[in-house]
Amino acid sequence: GFAYSRLKKFFGRDRIIVIAQLAETLEWLREASHDEVSAARLAGRPSLLPMLRRRSQVTQDACKELLEDGGADYDGIDVNASTLLRVLKGDSSGKGRCVPQHA
Repeated sequence: GFAYSRLKKFFGRDRIIVIAQLAETLEWLREASHDEVSAARLAGRPSLLPMLRRRSQVTQDACKELLEDGGADYDGIDVNASTLLRVLKGDSSGKGRCVPQHA
């Protein structure tokens, strides 16, 4: 989130490709920080609840601008080495944006 916000100032959203499991991470943090039962079930101990709530808020705050701009270009199961290589090689055969071959 912080890197995205800084890079956007210099390059603009259209020149940044984000590959991150942001939606999955935020969903897990929201669920795990719901209550002590959820914290115990998902993180292993109910005593982790305060830390999970802080981490959830910090992550949401850090990624606010990215989320407002539509989130990651590649998220969830698309976050893998194959996607990264395809994006960097400029292979537009898959879904989503990639680095232009003649940038």
